[in-house]
Amino acid sequence: MTPLFLFSSTFILLWSTCGAVIDITVINKFPFVLASPSRDYTYVKCVTPYTATFGALHTPNIPRMSFSRTFRDEEADWPGQDLMFFSFAGDERIGGFQCSAGGEEVAAVKMYESASFIPPTFSLTLNRGDTATIRMAAQQTQFKSVRWKRNGVAITNSGSTYVIRGADPTRHEGVYRCYYDGEPEDGAMIRVIVRGCQENRWGPGCTRDCPNCLHGGMCHSDTGECICPPGFRGDRCEIPCGSNRFGLTCSHKCDNSGNGDDACADLQFCLPDPYGCSCNTGFRGLRCDTACSAGTFGAGCTSTCHCRDDVTCDRFTGECPGNTCACGWEGRTCQDEKRDYCDSAPCENGGTCSYSAEEDTCFVCACPAGFTGQVCETDIDECESTPCQNGGICTDRVNSYVCDCPDGYTGDNCEEDIDECQSSPCQNGGTCFDDVNSFTCACREGYSGDTCEDEGNECESSPCQNGGTCHDQVNSYTCSCAPGYLGDNCETDVDECWSNPCQNGGTCNDDVNSFSCTCPKGFIGNMCEEEMNECDSNPCQNGGSCADLLNGYNCACPVGYRGVNCEETDQCSPNPCLNGGNCSELNDTYICACPENFSGVHCEIDDADPTTAPPVNRTDPCALQPCQNGGTCELGLVSYTCRCTSGFVGDNCELQIPTFPSYASNTEETMREFCSINPCENGGTCVSNTETYVCFCPDNHYGRHCEKTIINGGAGNKESPGTSSAIYLAGAAVGGFAAMSVLFAAVYKYVQYAQLKKVTPVQVMDMKEKPGQGFKRVDRLPELEKGLDEAKGPGNEGKQKKKGKKKRRKKLRAPKELNPLRGPRPPPNMDGTQLTDLTYPNDAPATRIIRPPKYLEPIQHPFAIN
Repeated sequence: MTPLFLFSSTFILLWSTCGAVIDITVINKFPFVLASPSRDYTYVKCVTPYTATFGALHTPNIPRMSFSRTFRDEEADWPGQDLMFFSFAGDERIGGFQCSAGGEEVAAVKMYESASFIPPTFSLTLNRGDTATIRMAAQQTQFKSVRWKRNGVAITNSGSTYVIRGADPTRHEGVYRCYYDGEPEDGAMIRVIVRGCQENRWGPGCTRDCPNCLHGGMCHSDTGECICPPGFRGDRCEIPCGSNRFGLTCSHKCDNSGNGDDACADLQFCLPDPYGCSCNTGFRGLRCDTACSAGTFGAGCTSTCHCRDDVTCDRFTGECPGNTCACGWEGRTCQDEKRDYCDSAPCENGGTCSYSAEEDTCFVCACPAGFTGQVCETDIDECESTPCQNGGICTDRVNSYVCDCPDGYTGDNCEEDIDECQSSPCQNGGTCFDDVNSFTCACREGYSGDTCEDEGNECESSPCQNGGTCHDQVNSYTCSCAPGYLGDNCETDVDECWSNPCQNGGTCNDDVNSFSCTCPKGFIGNMCEEEMNECDSNPCQNGGSCADLLNGYNCACPVGYRGVNCEETDQCSPNPCLNGGNCSELNDTYICACPENFSGVHCEIDDADPTTAPPVNRTDPCALQPCQNGGTCELGLVSYTCRCTSGFVGDNCELQIPTFPSYASNTEETMREFCSINPCENGGTCVSNTETYVCFCPDNHYGRHCEKTIINGGAGNKESPGTSSAIYLAGAAVGGFAAMSVLFAAVYKYVQYAQLKKVTPVQVMDMKEKPGQGFKRVDRLPELEKGLDEAKGPGNEGKQKKKGKKKRRKKLRAPKELNPLRGPRPPPNMDGTQLTDLTYPNDAPATRIIRPPKYLEPIQHPFAIN
């Protein structure tokens, strides 16, 4: 059904009387009057404890076909008076009727059920100044004009809708009727009530606030009291009475016989203005025969339930099950608005509280940033989402967080890798490469360091070896090598043996920055430059004379001693006893047992032949038998000579020599090596091989370097002190023997050298060292023979052999001019014996000229001329 009226504001009705609201209710039975006689009556009951009278609104009389009855409490269900209309009263039953009692007037309206228009409600209460639209619903469509009347007076309006603007009690209050032209009794009726004040205002000048009248109660504009709808009571109509109840104090029942919920159905309850008329609580509709739908309750079902979770309330009382009001409401029927949920400041941490019907708590907290929860009690953990990247550590704060970034990262969330190259740390044109929390510089050639700050430290790689010191330069380096090393990086060990510093065949041993020489036997010194003088240690005992040899020495023992170092006593060796005398040692001397006819200390006197006996002052050195190892003693001018057996040499044949196949001589180059320093004195001639040299001394000189002189001594000659082991003849007159002694000394030296090197004399004299070729054998035997010939003196040189003839051996003879006897070809030994040919060692025997023992005085040969 289309609504029949609208209003845009709350309504106010001025009340004409003062004082408290009295208990008066007009019950309009059947507001719709039937036009047919099927229902023969209708009535209006005025329920009040006061005396009541009825009258018609805006007409002087009530209907003629009606009557009024008065009831007392004990006589009827309700006290008061009723007005009954019979059907034959006709149109007089239509209109507005009122009951007056206790100074109050309560009106009700009746209309035909079959009227052309239907009103939205039978009463409408407006506040002063309101605007309302009344729409009448047409039940019958007629092609007639629609007319309007207020309080029986026609008003100008077209159509079934009427608009009240700026409601005013004087101009707009009354009963409105809408009908088709010519049919005023068949129209719709509505009573409009206008409060004397604006909404929620009351009193003189409408300056006071009305109480919060609940459940549809109206504020009286004069008294400020609440006119409660049927079924409710209290100062603010806050107390529900329940079903089957009405009246100011809910003391009346619609059906006294019981408490049926539907007892008040089909009844319209009208109350003092400004309330007007409505159904009892729990019902709605123009006929009040429809129960309230779910969610509504009260008189005319105009109140809305406010139960939690949209639970339906009681349609008569509005009470919610368990008294659980929805948010924003409180009270017994949950009709009082509640907006003080925030008064207790439930929101924590600075949250803002506001009412919210959607929340269980009926308020909502607008939490400040960083907090959450129903009352903002929880600090939001901004770290829960793990915002910090790259291993950053998150620290929660109010509405924020802080990331403690690991080294190398930055940004609010450590999302940015710090560019360590941004500050251009690489110097000298180096290229920077960014790493995590670090950087690397690729330096230009010639520079180094973490930031290329070092100008080419090529020494950083320690290129100098073997203790060399590195000196850095621009893009290069130099090495100061430790002694003994060379090369760019001191990688080469200097070969100190390169220059062959070791002399005399020494072996060079290279060391670091030095060398050492392993000298052959017979040489000493750092470079083997010094021939070892084995006599320096005075090895010869008991007055023996030491003769230095190459890699050895020889002791010439005095008579009575023998042994390598003359350490053995032998008074009878050689046998000093002559003529077959027997020698016997006696303590530190000896005694000779002479044979028959011989006498003397040494049996030297032949008693049978006094003419041959030597003078008393003469001594025969051979009588002492000085020659050892089978050597034969031959008397000379002033001394004796030992003719040694094969394999022995020495002054007294005391030295054994090996047997060699031949001799050789030195090469000219080798001679120059040792002879370049002219070691031979007094005009001596130097002959050398690779190991040593020999001096060939002129007459009157002897010694290793010809440094000693033969001194004439009248009857005999005496050798100079410090005589070396070179062999000589004591006497200038025997030049031939001196020459032979010098030559034999050379051969003897070669023999000694051969013994040192463990090779034959031929090999000694044949070998010449050439760089890279070793030793070369050269046959130098002819040169040696030539030297022997030259020793014989002028005119005695050996003649060159003819080709094809066999070489024969040369015999040495004393030069004629040296013969002291001035005779033709005297024998060299003056005693008539022949000088045995001087042959090579392998052609023994060989004759050696020896010097007399030191303990013998030089004597004159018995055949010498004084």
